[in-house]
Amino acid sequence: MTSTWPKLAVSVRPSVRSLIQALAMLERRPAWQVVEDALRQYGDRLPAEDRKIVEALVRRAEAKPVRSR
Repeated sequence: MTSTWPKLAVSVRPSVRSLIQALAMLERRPAWQVVEDALRQYGDRLPAEDRKIVEALVRRAEAKPVRSR
């Protein structure tokens, strides 16, 4: 199922990549789930006003059609 999802390429320090891989291995979950959970937790900890802004930006981005390459 994830093969049809949009891909995201991000450069990270080697230590961050190792951390993601270690957490994924420890929890026996795909790396994408570890990253997704971390981002959601980060967003949940933002001040309420910032969360509202982020939520509005996400809604706007999701409303735009995704361009294929």
